[in-house]
Amino acid sequence: MKTRRWNGLLALGLLAGLASGCDTGTDPIEPRTFDAEAALEDYAAMDSVLASSGMQGLRALGATSSLDAYGPEIGMVLALVDMRSPRGAQGSHAFVRRMTAMAAALEPGAVRSPVISPFSRGTTYVYDPALGRYAPDPDRTDAPTTGVRFVLYAPGLGGKPDVDRVIGHADLIDEGDGSAEDLALRLVVVEEERTVLDYRTTVDALDDGGSITVEGFVRGKYDQLDFDLDVHGKDDGGLSTVAITFDIWMDTRDFRIAGSVNGLEEGSEGSGDVDITVSHGDESLRVDVTGSDQSLDGTFYLNGGVFATVSGDPD
Repeated sequence: MKTRRWNGLLALGLLAGLASGCDTGTDPIEPRTFDAEAALEDYAAMDSVLASSGMQGLRALGATSSLDAYGPEIGMVLALVDMRSPRGAQGSHAFVRRMTAMAAALEPGAVRSPVISPFSRGTTYVYDPALGRYAPDPDRTDAPTTGVRFVLYAPGLGGKPDVDRVIGHADLIDEGDGSAEDLALRLVVVEEERTVLDYRTTVDALDDGGSITVEGFVRGKYDQLDFDLDVHGKDDGGLSTVAITFDIWMDTRDFRIAGSVNGLEEGSEGSGDVDITVSHGDESLRVDVTGSDQSLDGTFYLNGGVFATVSGDPD
């Protein structure tokens, strides 16, 4: 599925919305009551959660292990939160492209449940510096019965795991046995006996596309980031559609990002719409944008009132 056009629309909506909310220059409306400093503190807290040592250990795992080796479906699911991708806009755009392409390309029989074979279940993998990769440890029996365990280490030289600094473990659990979904996997990351990440992914292959869900949380030192995403994609005779709904929030800060993205592409023509609301306590910023290859129209709302409008050539 070609997602370049409406993915650009999403990026524009997000960036323009954030710029509107955080600008400290001349206001297009009066009075203005948006607390930009508090909003920036919310984003900093979210970034702090994603930069926790447990997440760093998970990225060190991803940098040294070809997870596809444990089954193509495992690599596909873990790619949804690509441990090797940078945080920020670049990583977010890659995430959106991957999600939509995967959902549209799914075909019946393309995935199977259960995913983790009986030969791998119950295996714990440790990093072997001599091999430069993770390898099974036959002496460990602490892995989940329907999954596999990876010992996590603090990153060392070159971002590779430092075997002298064990910080926790990551369990990949197959929940597809007897499940109604084509695929159901859960990833749990524990750092020093504290769960810092727990999310479940399901995949359903349909006759003309697929559906993917991701739901769970990431926990930092002080805050927890919860997320719930649902992606539906179809590719039918050159007509591609995608629909994404998402909800990301931090209860400790009364901070939430929620919205939907819908895209349609037929041949070389594409169009889409984005509706996103970012809430910081009682204050909110909403971005509602519709566009195609030739034109774009959008409205930005600040605390429920019109803040700005934009229209014209999307380039």
